[in-house]
Amino acid sequence: MRLIFERSEEGRFKRLKRKWRKPRGISNKIKKGKKGLKPKIGYKKPERKEVPKIRNLKELNGAKLKEIIIDSRVGNKKRLEIQEYCSKNNIKVLNEKIIKPKEKKSKKAENKTKTKEKEIQKELSTETEKKPKENETKGDSKPKQKMEKEIKETKKTEKSKN
Repeated sequence: MRLIFERSEEGRFKRLKRKWRKPRGISNKIKKGKKGLKPKIGYKKPERKEVPKIRNLKELNGAKLKEIIIDSRVGNKKRLEIQEYCSKNNIKVLNEKIIKPKEKKSKKAENKTKTKEKEIQKELSTETEKKPKENETKGDSKPKQKMEKEIKETKKTEKSKN
């Protein structure tokens, strides 16, 4: 467990960060050793072994490693290749990601979906156009005849004026 060396009165003021500062006051409790912890020689983190960062498969081929880290700048395509190689050769990847390989769509399949969408849109537009016409024909044919007579009469009056 890591020890936390708090700055004196760090919780009292919002502007003070949780970063160690040596207490310099005359009657400071941390300075006198009555409260809190002061850093001393021997409070160090245990040293860790370095784990290599891998950017491509060439770096992996010759090395005999047990653990690796794949560099964050590596894309999904190369990351998949590296992870597959590591799984075959019993190398542990510390920052392994679960990536689903993308299925490539052919251009023919894309064109088919586009044409199907266009056909559906055409059918919908024709259905909306048909509905008002059907409503008109359901009623009596007399109103249509009256409208046609009125149109003919207006044309006759326009001709006689000219």
